Order: sequence, then structure tokens, then C-alpha cells
Amino acid sequence: MKNIFCIRYRTAFISWDYFEVKTEALLFGDIEGYQYLINCLERAKASSAFIHLDEIDFESNSMRILIAPALTEEIKRPRLRIIERPVYINACINMELVICGNVDGYDYLLKKVLKILEKSSYDLDNHVHLEDENDDCLLARSASLNIRHPLAIWNKDNLGHWVNVIYQKQKDCIPQELELLFGDPEPYEEPRVELIKQFLKVNSTR
Repeated sequence: MKNIFCIRYRTAFISWDYFEVKTEALLFGDIEGYQYLINCLERAKASSAFIHLDEIDFESNSMRILIAPALTEEIKRPRLRIIERPVYINACINMELVICGNVDGYDYLLKKVLKILEKSSYDLDNHVHLEDENDDCLLARSASLNIRHPLAIWNKDNLGHWVNVIYQKQKDCIPQELELLFGDPEPYEEPRVELIKQFLKVNSTR
């Protein structure tokens, strides 16, 4: 059985001239779960359709994950953008992490995941961090992606002190403001492809 979880956290970026509180998505899984993610990213490079990570249990505390079709228009460098949006799943509000990119951008992310998969210490305290302040291909105002080392065997004993993060609902799972803004459940809709293209073509001349 594949295991993959994306837990929504909030983190602060601080420098001498800048402060921002932003979303950080913590990715947990086992070897099979990460291989599944790699397969989905590979498919997205040639797909014309959005790819849902359907191995994520609807009843879990995980964000949904949606991978957009790779942008095929010529851009001079690898591009990624990671955004989040509220969606209704089974009449309940959830947050969805949308990964957007061109082929080179997906290759960049694939190399990160492949490296961590091949050299996993099986220790969830070890991780790879994607942050728009440090990764040139990740466009500004992206959510951060914190990829924890995968486990060889998924069970609660192996999760250590991370077990409550994954299996207990976190206070940042759903932004409190959304509960005030949302009314009746709305049908689920995928993002518009044109909007995804717009996200990725910002500063595309660089």
C-alpha cells in the first residue's frame, strides 16, 4: 500500500528587510508513496490533463495534491509554482496544493525527490526544502515544500514524534478565515489551464 501525506503548516520568513508568514507543505510518505509521486510528475510532463494524487485518503488530514499539465510553451529556464486553494471534498472544506511547472521545472523537482528516495536515511527529521527565496525556478509567492525522507515501512511506531503531526488535525489545516468566507458547499472544479499558464509566464524573459 502506498502512503503519502501533505500536511499544511504555517512558517515565517524573516530577513533584515522582509517578513512574511506563508504556507509550508510538509510531505511525508514511504518508498512506494514517493515512487507514486515521481510517476505522477513524469506523467504530467506529457499530459494534457490535471493529475490528482488519488492515493491520498479523502478522510486523512492531508491536503489534496493536484499536478498541472506541464507548460510546453518555450520559457528560457525551469519554472515551478506551488499554490494552494480551498476546495470542497465530500461537502467539507479542504486545502489543495497545486503544483505547476514547465517540463524543466518538473525535472528539477523530480531530481530532488529521486535523490531523497535513493539516499533516504528513513529518518523523518531529514528533509529537502523548496523555498522561493532559495530555489531560482520556484516563482515568488509560492508555498514552500518540505519533503521529509521517506520511510521503508510505514507504521505509527516508525513515525516517532511526527505521528501526531500526521494523524491529528493541526490548527493550520484549514485557515480560520475560510470558515467565515465559505457558505454552502461548491462543486469541485479544476483550475483553468490558462490561469496556470499565466502563473508560470511571470518574468518569463529571464
